[in-house]
Amino acid sequence: MPKNLSKILIARTINADKIQNNLNELVECVYNFQNNFIAKHLAKKEYNEYLEFMNIDISPRYIIAPYFMIKDNEDFKTKIKWLAINNNSKIGSYYFFWIS
Repeated sequence: MPKNLSKILIARTINADKIQNNLNELVECVYNFQNNFIAKHLAKKEYNEYLEFMNIDISPRYIIAPYFMIKDNEDFKTKIKWLAINNNSKIGSYYFFWIS
């Protein structure tokens, strides 16, 4: 989680402008989390040795870019902002992509 956003998201006061200003860092953090979390957890438990011995690849097959829900009770201008953020929160030029 980007440090600039961690306090905002914990407080549950998500603001489209604050997300937009930190979007690239947020997308990068989400990508790194999805790509590395399982491997780090398995290595911590030392399960990775067994998986490597058995030639089992644990890397994710898909990575999904972050997106934000648009609520009915938001005004039109805010909905447009969230649509723009969702449109820009891609990894490369993809909203999700197949790795293996």
